[in-house]
Amino acid sequence: MTSVSARPVGVGYCFGGARCQPRSRVRVSAAASAVAAPAPAMAATMYELLAVEETAGPDEIKAAYRRAARRWHPDACPGGADRFMAAREAYEVLSDPERRRGYDIQLRCGAHFGDAGYRAARRAGFADWEAQLTGLQWRAAGRRGRAGGETWGSRMRQAAAQPSL
Repeated sequence: MTSVSARPVGVGYCFGGARCQPRSRVRVSAAASAVAAPAPAMAATMYELLAVEETAGPDEIKAAYRRAARRWHPDACPGGADRFMAAREAYEVLSDPERRRGYDIQLRCGAHFGDAGYRAARRAGFADWEAQLTGLQWRAAGRRGRAGGETWGSRMRQAAAQPSL
C-alpha cells in the first residue's frame, strides 16, 4: 500500500531573500512514484504500436511516434522501457520508405512485429557475411592440407627468393 500525504515541506523564500510563509506541497513517497502503468499486450504490427493506419504519411507517423515516446519514455513511465524501444524501432522502420516497403511485404507474407520471421529477416544481412567467412575457413584449411602446412606468406617468400628466368 502506498501513502500520499499533504504536509508542509520546509520554509519557502520569496524573491530578494525575504522569508515567506511555508508552502504546502504534496509529497509522494518513492514507492508510489515507482508504480508503473500496466503494460498492455504487445502490438501485433508496428502500425498498431504507433496507432496509425497503414496508409499514414510521414507527418502522421512522426506525430504518432512522439505521442508514444512521451507516453512510454522510461522517465515518464518506469515500466515502459520495452514499449519505448519498440516505438522507436517502429518509427525508424516506418519513417524510411525503403525499410517500410520491406516491412509491408513481410506483413503481407504473414510476419508480424515480434515474430521469429521478422527477427530472422532483420538478421538475414549477416547470412552473406557468415557464408563468406565459412568459405574462407574451408579454403584456408584445404590449402594447409594440400601444401604441407605452408601459409600464403611463406609461399610468397619462397617465390620471391627464387630467381626468375
